[in-house]
Amino acid sequence: MEKKYLINGNHDKKYDPALFEDIKDFMTVSLNGRYFALMHYPMLSWPKKNSGSIQLHGHIHARMDYNEQNRNEDSISPYM
Repeated sequence: MEKKYLINGNHDKKYDPALFEDIKDFMTVSLNGRYFALMHYPMLSWPKKNSGSIQLHGHIHARMDYNEQNRNEDSISPYM
């Protein structure tokens, strides 16, 4: 049986927690020797960034100025 994990995002308000193995705001996983950092919002930095790890995120907007504003104001990761 596959395991499901929820990486919380701003639209995740109604869900059944019983459907998930775990629910987190941030998560790291390793798969086939590759390290991944998972978060809903893009991060400027993440664990093992300089060692080839990959950041996967779900949220971004089409307007670059909006993304830049979010990054500069309040979307900077505490995991830097």
